[in-house]
Amino acid sequence: MYKREIKMNVDNNQEAILIHGFPALRIDDGNRLLFLPYQKAFLKMKHQDFSNRLTVNSLKNDGFFEFPETKTNINMKRIVMTLTKQCNLYCKYCFAKCGPEEKEEMSPETAIKIIRDIIKDNSIERVHFTGGEPTLNLKTLKAIVEFFENARTNPMPVFYITTNGVMPSAIIKWLVSKQFAFSVSWDGFDNDIDNKQRAYFGGAKSEDKTRNTILHIVDAVLPLRVRMTVSKINLPHIFESVKWLVDNGVKFIHMDPIVPDGRGEEFIRNYGISMTEFLDVFFSVLELAEENGIWLLNSALSNLYTPQDYYCTSIKDEICHFNPDGSISYCYRIQSHKDNLSDRFIVGDFKEGRREIDSVKSSRLSSTSVSKFPDCINSAFKHFYSGGCPLRNILASGNFNIVDKDAMKTSEEFYKRAILHVYARALEGKGSSLEGYLQFYKNLVPKEYLPIKTELHNKEITSNYIEQIPIPMTPMPQNVDIDACDICV
Repeated sequence: MYKREIKMNVDNNQEAILIHGFPALRIDDGNRLLFLPYQKAFLKMKHQDFSNRLTVNSLKNDGFFEFPETKTNINMKRIVMTLTKQCNLYCKYCFAKCGPEEKEEMSPETAIKIIRDIIKDNSIERVHFTGGEPTLNLKTLKAIVEFFENARTNPMPVFYITTNGVMPSAIIKWLVSKQFAFSVSWDGFDNDIDNKQRAYFGGAKSEDKTRNTILHIVDAVLPLRVRMTVSKINLPHIFESVKWLVDNGVKFIHMDPIVPDGRGEEFIRNYGISMTEFLDVFFSVLELAEENGIWLLNSALSNLYTPQDYYCTSIKDEICHFNPDGSISYCYRIQSHKDNLSDRFIVGDFKEGRREIDSVKSSRLSSTSVSKFPDCINSAFKHFYSGGCPLRNILASGNFNIVDKDAMKTSEEFYKRAILHVYARALEGKGSSLEGYLQFYKNLVPKEYLPIKTELHNKEITSNYIEQIPIPMTPMPQNVDIDACDICV
């Protein structure tokens, strides 16, 4: 355990204030609500009590402001294999600009050499296949799975694939037979989805093919998250689309607006929605999720239950990300040396059977911390926003240590509404569907690797002026790592 030594920032005019790393929201005249996700509790007290250092220090001494260690086992590796830049769709918002014209792919020989190099010193916890459309490089995908099967690795890593779901039924059956976990992109019902947003090269329909893939995975009872990108095109049909997913047994639904990167930079100018529109539809869908026991995910809320110093696990060198050209990237969205930001995020290459890493660049990126971001100093949600996506910061300001202020403002509003929603549920003795990230990611860790659950010290409050409201949460191991890069994958 460690304790954050953060100066308490109190301003009577603020709607939310920072108390030892956690947000205290003004909920009515004179009262504030302190959200402590690691302690699974809210504390409600008068505003002047938060201004009383004796009171706050007493809470600190009782362990209410402790954060658990974020690192579990440095010898466990999660690897990402971008198998190909080719895709059978031409999505108008694709951050990686993948499509049918891209031919670059990773060979089976290179993939196996990479894995052999890693397992010399590490156990592999998860292999995440992405692209492009990774199933278009089936020979390499199969070679990797067969390698682990023949090596009789114990435990076997979790195989996880990000796919558009447009594939022959034989491939779906093979993935299911190998017990894959799935993230499937599907943007819902609309006559314009196929031609205006999620284009199928050549003009054929793709949306119904993806639905069939979703149904097949649901029938197999495997971990499945359906990721929906929301624009002006599909916004009017989002509720209807989510209802279809709910009615057909999908348990994890991820909703995000368009990201202004890659082809999305142009698409957002024509079809982007305001954050108010997105928040309204998101919290409307959240009510539907609560009623049906569904988990709802959103990238901006990835740290809701796990506030920490950094936003991106990849940047912190907790994930090895290998591209088709052999480059090693600290960002999912930088997939080759050809990318115009490759000099910022590519930290090395895989050459002659081994990794060659630029240790200076790697250390500089890995040291990224919200404590270095001046714009976050007084934010009540600093450890939830955690500085935001480094790549989006660069796109907005040219520097990954200067936060994207628009994104931060949006995130803070999102967290405020989400915390109040969790509070309303807690008052009813209920958990929230916003636990989605924690619940999905525990499926991506071999059961043998799941850390033992440890309870943080939490002394019962006996004061008659501090009300403690417990947060009901589904029991699960502590410290399941969440990859914040789900903003793109």
